[in-house]
Amino acid sequence: MSSTYRDWVKAQATGRMAQCLERDGEKEKAEALYREIREKYPNTPTAKQIDARDPQRKNLLYSGTLLEAQGEYALAMDVYRRQTAKGGPAGDLREAELRIGLCQAALGQAADAVKSFGAFLGRYSPPAGDEAYLRMGRSLEKAGYEAEARPYLEKASAK
Repeated sequence: MSSTYRDWVKAQATGRMAQCLERDGEKEKAEALYREIREKYPNTPTAKQIDARDPQRKNLLYSGTLLEAQGEYALAMDVYRRQTAKGGPAGDLREAELRIGLCQAALGQAADAVKSFGAFLGRYSPPAGDEAYLRMGRSLEKAGYEAEARPYLEKASAK
């Protein structure tokens, strides 16, 4: 999959925003933008620069995302669990914990995904608009808890 000029521009702009956030001390928001670049524009020079500056990232998290991309959610979940057990930078642990819930949701394990997202939200208290609220709301809906899902979906859409 090759990248287009539009991808290059979007990756560059997102990377600049992430750098500004990082300089302002908003590391989690910056990391979310770097993650977006890696996921949406993996073949751009910007994504390659991000990976090159942080060689540790290529280890377990990178392996897990490759497995996810191939639909191997159970294997990816095992890799993410190893990452959380191994420890490491806070951003990597946060990412691994979120991705465990995403894998559970992809496998149709709604109740387990609800538990994982609930633990994630309790531990990290992300700001309104964070992806985790949307994922929690969708998981609750799939588990048959539409009324409980509503506040999470509302928080996901708030900015």
